[in-house]
Amino acid sequence: MSSRTLRTMQSLGRQSSLAELHDEAQNSGGFTGYLTTTVTDFFTSPHSACIKFAVVIAGIVLTLPAILFPVCVSLKIDGHVHWTWLQTFIPLFIVTVVSLPLYMLLTQVDNPKVGNNDEDGPPMSNDNTDCHANDTSVLLPSSDSTNPPQKILTWGSVFSLLCSLLAHIFIALRLDNHIDWAWIYVLLPYCLVILVDRSSSSVLQVLQVVFVAEKLDGGLTWTWLVVLLPTWLPLAVMLVIFPIGAAFAVLMFAGDDDSASPKPWCFALSVFLGVFSFFALITGPQLLIVLRLQYFTFSTMWICVPWIIMYSVVILLATLAVLVLAFHGKPSASVQADGENTMTSEYGTV
Repeated sequence: MSSRTLRTMQSLGRQSSLAELHDEAQNSGGFTGYLTTTVTDFFTSPHSACIKFAVVIAGIVLTLPAILFPVCVSLKIDGHVHWTWLQTFIPLFIVTVVSLPLYMLLTQVDNPKVGNNDEDGPPMSNDNTDCHANDTSVLLPSSDSTNPPQKILTWGSVFSLLCSLLAHIFIALRLDNHIDWAWIYVLLPYCLVILVDRSSSSVLQVLQVVFVAEKLDGGLTWTWLVVLLPTWLPLAVMLVIFPIGAAFAVLMFAGDDDSASPKPWCFALSVFLGVFSFFALITGPQLLIVLRLQYFTFSTMWICVPWIIMYSVVILLATLAVLVLAFHGKPSASVQADGENTMTSEYGTV
């Protein structure tokens, strides 16, 4: 678990308003901070509500293939459609084509929080690099001059996306019997991610690919429960640890804050249920796949239900957020100027 995730969990429940929660998410850096800043800046801009709703509709259209792909695969497996696998994979190809320019764009966008997080220590400036010396000639150089700002994404992320696209094409061709390669070669592009990313998630991905390929090629006689262990075990741990950690952080803060709610357990329970439900929707399909392959027989469409629910909730919340931001956004510059003039006339100029 990363330190940024721990800090986010520890800060949960400390915000006294949605504005503080928004500011903390916006200042978190990375893709989340960039997305929050971009979206809020646009929807609080002077653009008309029609333009904002048009952007929301465009976002729904662009992200719809991501939820259509598992639905199409389920329909294909259950025999409700007679498409080829290449046709079934079309929504996934669309997602990749849409994501590629976005990935390339984010490789050119600076991460505003790099160098100001806890791993790098306090932010460097002239105030804390002078070694308490009275002579400014011994000022240490700022870290910004020696450490160039990092980007939100790297070209390694673009490489990983292209490798995934190649693997998707190979899988579709293999399922349609256009090629008769062993599955270890078909899924080999997934393993190339280890060349640019040595994180634990990449190692687990490579292990999972090797296990599945050997299982399909007949080289392993393990049950699917064991074969899919690199996938479902981290998800199951996350499903337990994250909700408990969030609730514990709320209780810890409530114990240190004298002005906290007199019933912190109720709020902690609400946080636990909310975080648990969120991660259950994310991890549910992977866990259902294990049950479907090993223990039970049911329609594969049920595997897609958690993602469909989560996508519908996100669309609903995004629409409500647009309504609030479109009609109750930031005050215009003229209103702010009038307010400043009023304050000056009432209290005088300092």
